[in-house]
Amino acid sequence: GILPPPSTISCGNCQPASYPWMAFLFDSSKANGDNSFCGATLISDIQLVTAAHCVIGKTTDDIAVLIGNPNADYELNKWNFKYIYKIEIFPFYQENIDNGWRQNPDIAIITLEQPLLLSSKINPICLPSITDTSKTYEGVTATVAGWGKTQTGQPSTDQLLKVEVPDLSNNECKAFYKWLKR
Repeated sequence: GILPPPSTISCGNCQPASYPWMAFLFDSSKANGDNSFCGATLISDIQLVTAAHCVIGKTTDDIAVLIGNPNADYELNKWNFKYIYKIEIFPFYQENIDNGWRQNPDIAIITLEQPLLLSSKINPICLPSITDTSKTYEGVTATVAGWGKTQTGQPSTDQLLKVEVPDLSNNECKAFYKWLKR
């Protein structure tokens, strides 16, 4: 995706949401009090995927994970964190390149110190099978969810938000992302 500067949940029709795979990343190293910075998605009982730009330059001691509640503020106030064992940045990610958001594999995997107890409030996202290439998802409506600043500039840390967006066809995607070589 494209990250508009500054990162926002930019929608006029965002709605409250609750997804058991959504996690809130908290930066304990910041001294200014604004410790929220990114979201992540639970992909197993112990691993999450997030953007590389969210975790580059940070250590496992800098970041904590909040999961299981769409109200991140509530969990922050309880100090109900999950701690991180390892951060793996995609090897071809480059932090300091021109137009980095356009030509960069901006992905990282976070491994927690301990597996999570899965429940209706904490559960990994369902991903398509890597062997099932018959589905293109063209015309399907996708859901984008997250916390952060909304288009009005207000934080949404007290409520996970979602917005529905249409999936592009492969041809539309290829036309928009011409710089991709595949």
